[in-house]
Amino acid sequence: MIESYVDGRWRTEKYLSEAIGCSDEMGQVISVVGAGGKTTVIRRMMKEAESRKVPVIVTTTTHIQVIEADYFLGTPSKKRLKQILAKEGKVWMGSPCAKGKLESFSGEFLREVIEMVEEAGILLLIESDGARGLPCKAPADHEPVILPESGKVLSVYGLDAVGKRIDQVCLREEYVSEILGKNCRQILTVHDIAVLASDGRGGRKDVADWMDYHVILNKADDSGRREIGMQIAEELAWYGIRQVHMTAELV
Repeated sequence: MIESYVDGRWRTEKYLSEAIGCSDEMGQVISVVGAGGKTTVIRRMMKEAESRKVPVIVTTTTHIQVIEADYFLGTPSKKRLKQILAKEGKVWMGSPCAKGKLESFSGEFLREVIEMVEEAGILLLIESDGARGLPCKAPADHEPVILPESGKVLSVYGLDAVGKRIDQVCLREEYVSEILGKNCRQILTVHDIAVLASDGRGGRKDVADWMDYHVILNKADDSGRREIGMQIAEELAWYGIRQVHMTAELV
């Protein structure tokens, strides 16, 4: 399920890529930040690109899940990257590290990849911060790591966080508490998610003026959460954020 709240109106979408205005005609760099389903969003975008015959590369500037697949690239080789992309149409890449995660390749190699993206019409999806599986977060001082070439930034929140204590559902709970002016044992509300998603210390941290900013409210798995998502989207409009998408069952 994908529903978009754009310029004050709700509409049902079939494809997440279309909902965020992702064109097939040119190479694009999209950074995904936040919590509550970043990797799920990336996998859905990769699947949609594959169905449209758009070459796609998935990587990270911080950490991302490791995979075992023919389209995995574990060492920074431009030659091997091109070979996998030509055969599989997609690449998932990063350097294996601890706890079943991948860490970023060097900035120099990523710049070479971005040159390929622009030349060959490739979609580059980048997981740009971590959340340790929690549905909500605020970034630490060193987060997120958004490349300046990013044309779009997708900020993800899990709707299952609403109604629970900050210290139970939020990564960097001390940063969340500071932004919200609450203590970490207080309940996270609809208003709080809207504040976090719109704040320059929260979801909009390090999002440049030229980047197209979207909020994704994930895990709208039942009517109650869907109603919560609708309330958040409508409040975000008051903060000037007019591209909000509510999602469920993206796999």
